[in-house]
Amino acid sequence: MKTEQGLPSELIFLFFNDTSQNSKRPELTGNIEIEGERKRIALWKRSAKKHGGRIENPDKSTFVRVEMYQCRSSEKKSILKLLPNNGPEDNAICYLLQLVEKNGKAYYRGAKKAIPNRNK
Repeated sequence: MKTEQGLPSELIFLFFNDTSQNSKRPELTGNIEIEGERKRIALWKRSAKKHGGRIENPDKSTFVRVEMYQCRSSEKKSILKLLPNNGPEDNAICYLLQLVEKNGKAYYRGAKKAIPNRNK
């Protein structure tokens, strides 16, 4: 499925924000299309390898919580997990993200990806 701009709706882009003026501002923001509706995503740094945040409805209420983890295999890869509000974490939707650096700017780009369960 493609959006009006011609990009596949399964893609996600997260951009770094300047947090030097306001420490409460999210470190990463972007947009994501879920169930045919465009929503804002905001992530705050929790530790060196983890971000936490939410996907917001247009009225700024929380649609779903999200976590982003840096992959062990590469510093340029991360996994973004959409955590269900009332269900087991096994039902989480995952995106595989790649850190892209172009023209002196960095951002994450990724797509929905089935992540195998490590407990099996």
